[in-house]
Amino acid sequence: MTQLHALVVYVPDTHTETLLAAIGGAGAGKIGNYSHCAFTSSGTGRFTPLPGAEPFIGAVGAGERVPWVRASACRKPVWSALWKKRCSTPLCRPSARRTRTRSRHL
Repeated sequence: MTQLHALVVYVPDTHTETLLAAIGGAGAGKIGNYSHCAFTSSGTGRFTPLPGAEPFIGAVGAGERVPWVRASACRKPVWSALWKKRCSTPLCRPSARRTRTRSRHL
């Protein structure tokens, strides 16, 4: 069995196709003889940029509601030698991560 991880990204709906093409081109969403496999669902993103933020959408201090898409795709574990080379800080290593992650074996 091949171990796969879920990659989940929230993106403004205007950028969904660009994102899916980019992550598919990087190898995410490859399952057997298929590539660029992904699932998307639409929703409303809500946020308020705080002082010091440089928002792509909206303005500092103003609440925003934007149509967003949740895109998910499977990929092989990212803790490869290439990833380790790119990210040398201790917080990039799995043992130092403080956020919850879910891993599924498919």
